[in-house]
Amino acid sequence: MKVDLINKQIEETDLNQYLVIQIADNSYALSILPIKEIVIAPDATPMPNSPEFVRGLIKLRQNIITLIDSRKRLGFRSLLELGKDLFLMLQERKQDHINWLQTLYLSVEKDEDFNLTTDPHACAFGRWYDNYKTDNYGFEVYLRQFDAPHKRIHAIAKRVLKEKELNGKNAALKIIEQVKNTDLKAMIDLFDSSEQAIKEAHRELAIILLHDNSIVAITADNVSNIVNFEKDQIQQSELSQKNRFLKGSVNINGEIILVIDIDKFVNY
Repeated sequence: MKVDLINKQIEETDLNQYLVIQIADNSYALSILPIKEIVIAPDATPMPNSPEFVRGLIKLRQNIITLIDSRKRLGFRSLLELGKDLFLMLQERKQDHINWLQTLYLSVEKDEDFNLTTDPHACAFGRWYDNYKTDNYGFEVYLRQFDAPHKRIHAIAKRVLKEKELNGKNAALKIIEQVKNTDLKAMIDLFDSSEQAIKEAHRELAIILLHDNSIVAITADNVSNIVNFEKDQIQQSELSQKNRFLKGSVNINGEIILVIDIDKFVNY
């Protein structure tokens, strides 16, 4: 559901309406009553000596608001941490392919065997790429750009070795230099743009709440819809009993939704 449509519905709320949000692949509900609006989460300024689940301060119009990282509050890793890990991993995979091509170059130059994989699906990046799934269309488009140059890089090993056999070292080394300046450069450029691509893919929402006469914000991976249920529909579960931030859960059309106790969630 679009954020602007939900924001309009928030203005017309009643006691039994709850906003359903996604946090770490789980669905959570929180009462709409204290919600003022939903915005794209801006960058936060860290607060010294604050709990780890406090992302920092954000500015929304004239208000300075504390932003709580909902993932951290619920015991999950934050999207910021996951994004940083993904970026560092991709930087390692970039260096793998720089080293791969350099190893091929040296093997030709020094008449040594080349023992690295020529299968684009067998290298560390290829294994990750083949198995990684995302529901973010923009990040999927970004990743697709790796496919062709990555396959072409691995494919040149046999071609280079055959060229060396037929036409000598210089001809083989020339092919490697061409690939270094084309397909490898294209991959390096993609790897170097991954930080922004990851940031866009992991863009969170901020749920702005009025709580105890103060404005506070909590993060959400996404929002889905608004549902209606009575308080007596909230059932205790093993998960809610273990987590003091949850009132229980409700079953809405076969979907189990965990209900957040907003008072406990934002107080610290």
